[in-house]
Amino acid sequence: MSRRSERRRRLLQRSQKFQRERLRDAQEKFGLGGSRLPSHAGPRPFPDDGKAADDDAREGSDMDALFRDDDNPGLDHAPFAATSPTPASHDTEYPETSPDAQAHPAPHPGGVDDPDLNEIGRAPGELPTSSPFESEGPTRFRVLHYTADCCTQTEFSDVDNLSAYAEKQGVVWVQMLGITDPEIVHLVGAIFNLPMLAQEDVLAEWSRFKFDEHGDMVLAVARAVPLRLGLKDTQPKGQQISFIAGSNFVISFHENDEHVFETIERRIRENTGRQRHGGPGYLFYALFDTLVDRMLYLADEIEDSISETEDRHLQDSSDIDLGEVHRLRRIVGYLGRLSMPLRETVRRLQRSDHKLLQTLGETMYFSDLYDHVLRAGDRFEHSRVMLQEIHDYHLTLQGVKTNEIIRLLTVISSVFIPLTFVVGIYGMNFENMPELKTRYGYYVCLAAMFSFVALAFFYFRKKKWL
Repeated sequence: MSRRSERRRRLLQRSQKFQRERLRDAQEKFGLGGSRLPSHAGPRPFPDDGKAADDDAREGSDMDALFRDDDNPGLDHAPFAATSPTPASHDTEYPETSPDAQAHPAPHPGGVDDPDLNEIGRAPGELPTSSPFESEGPTRFRVLHYTADCCTQTEFSDVDNLSAYAEKQGVVWVQMLGITDPEIVHLVGAIFNLPMLAQEDVLAEWSRFKFDEHGDMVLAVARAVPLRLGLKDTQPKGQQISFIAGSNFVISFHENDEHVFETIERRIRENTGRQRHGGPGYLFYALFDTLVDRMLYLADEIEDSISETEDRHLQDSSDIDLGEVHRLRRIVGYLGRLSMPLRETVRRLQRSDHKLLQTLGETMYFSDLYDHVLRAGDRFEHSRVMLQEIHDYHLTLQGVKTNEIIRLLTVISSVFIPLTFVVGIYGMNFENMPELKTRYGYYVCLAAMFSFVALAFFYFRKKKWL
């Protein structure tokens, strides 16, 4: 192992031990039940020998550089957020915490004991103390190291194994499957010297599509939509994926362990296309292109569902599920809103003059990618219009049926209102009604009433109201 790799390994081990000692010190001294550390809790001396103490003094500046953001000199702080402000003096004495107070901590000043409120007001570049993603299982690393002539693939769970890939020649692609602990993200950042602001963006939940340049590195935050929709899904779940590309590596941080880029892995292993001959910039483009292709595939699935619903509705107007139409409208609306920041992000990629994206003519590829994004957005808009037309058509049919029912009732009323008038007149019990004394008055009245009904029936048929 090289001297630089050995030094980096020692820094990582000391960083892990440093965080554990701070956490234990804070819990014992201040009665903290969680993993958040007060900013005044200084580092606890390590129970090492004299040689380790000399190493601490010699590597103190290295630890400061590890936690400093080179692109933002003002961000000279520890990587994890604190819950309380730094006191004016380090000599402040804190009262001992009773066991009852430890078992029943005081509620949040706002009246709600919500740990998420402690994340409000974090300084730029500070990492959250817990993962915002609902990742299941332990974090795993899937590493592909390739050159134009060879390719190796490994998979492991120990973050320390990444140190061996930091200085390798060729291209190193690291897939971090499952973001369960911000400290693991920070250790990956320490191995590959990732800026603190980039690490913070990786741990930002439900972030918009974005693209940033951090010196000789580039960052992109994207979202992988699912290839299939559940029968009751009102919003595509998918997962957030962040990419960070450097001079010889690309790191993709995945929200869960779904294998999104199997096609790219196969091209690298089988050495098809120009995947092995392109640098990190080409791999960066290929990852983004895969996410756009997934979006186009999902657009095809949605259009097929809409076409089936439309055909079923045209064959039988009563066989329509408005709940399904509204569900698809909500999904299409979400994907449409998702495609708008994606369009802006790819546009920025197309116009970027970063050295990683200008090699091997990547600008041409990003132009083609921008066309695919526009097509995806147009298809989502077309799907939204189709669903709106199905909804409007259904409402129109319902209105037509209602009008037919009202017209029928109006015809019936028009026929029976005159008959009711005649019956009402002769139903009055007056003594002086000459028609009641006639021999054929009853038959004449019935004939007149039936004649009126027949004439009204023929009239309404002629007008095509019946």
